[in-house]
Amino acid sequence: MRNKNLIALFVLLVIAVSAAVAAARFYYKPLPAPEDSTKPLPLVEYPTKDDLIRVTSILPNQEISSPLIVEGEARGNWYFEASFPVEVRDANNNVIGTWHAEAQSDWMTTEYVSFRAQITFSQPKTPTGFLILRKDNPSGLPEHDDDLTIPITFKSSPTANVPMMAQFGTKIVYTLDMSADRGALENDCRGRDGTFNACGSSCAPDAQICTTVCAYTCDLKSSGTTKVKIYFGNSQFNPNAADCKLVYPVERSIPETAGMARAALEELLRGPTPSERDAGYYSALNTGIRIQSLVIGNGSAKADFDARLEEGVGGACRVEAIRSQIIKTLKQFPTINDVIISINGRTEDILQP
Repeated sequence: MRNKNLIALFVLLVIAVSAAVAAARFYYKPLPAPEDSTKPLPLVEYPTKDDLIRVTSILPNQEISSPLIVEGEARGNWYFEASFPVEVRDANNNVIGTWHAEAQSDWMTTEYVSFRAQITFSQPKTPTGFLILRKDNPSGLPEHDDDLTIPITFKSSPTANVPMMAQFGTKIVYTLDMSADRGALENDCRGRDGTFNACGSSCAPDAQICTTVCAYTCDLKSSGTTKVKIYFGNSQFNPNAADCKLVYPVERSIPETAGMARAALEELLRGPTPSERDAGYYSALNTGIRIQSLVIGNGSAKADFDARLEEGVGGACRVEAIRSQIIKTLKQFPTINDVIISINGRTEDILQP
């Protein structure tokens, strides 16, 4: 009898243990195996071109806004005089911004050299566009052209209706335009770190536009220096001026101001420096030319000069060179797509060969 009880107790114990094991398997799931920490992360494919240039700050189709910082590295032969052109275009291939990327170290090498550029661009008319980094080609020969083109998406801007502007030193004058309201203008001014004012006593005394069609002004701060490009002919790159309109950039450091385009023109009128002349640079422009006004708006720059601009000028080649120097110097700025040159307000009968 005692043996039967022991057997029964043993059987019950086995059943209880089996039930406990079955319950554990039903209610508790095994923990997932830990991920392999040695598995490589997915690589970011930055835009590149033929092992010549790569951009590390922007990815294809990335949303961008103005001002745009562009960083990366390029082989030394992508540069000329430590820089190369950068453009922002809309989907209709209109240039809405252009500047130059600057080498961050010695560019006289075939190795990669880091670059940086800050580009401001006008409001695009399309939601997408392109960022183009061009190989600097001082020869102008098509076979030496090259570029890296990156598709981009534009971030919408509240300042799309900012009207025509005129620049006078560190003052921006917004002219009357019913398509823009005060809020849009004030936002634009604040975006430039400027002080927004109504017209009147705050307007530049030498600016006739202020007393006729001025709406508001924006006073900007000067913050150090920046570099601009000035365009001259060059007897070494273009012997005997075989192509009259061919001009080449040199860099100048100037104080930062709202009137960057006017400051660049004034540098152009000063002519090449002695070291630039030694390198073959020359100007087709007369000395002593005065800028009477420069008005920028709606993608155009209207530059008016005194009569000295055409004094004693003869020959179609020189006239073409003069126009090319002025136009190229002004078109480096993102708000300028077209240039209208005038003398004492005249545009039709000036700079005749």
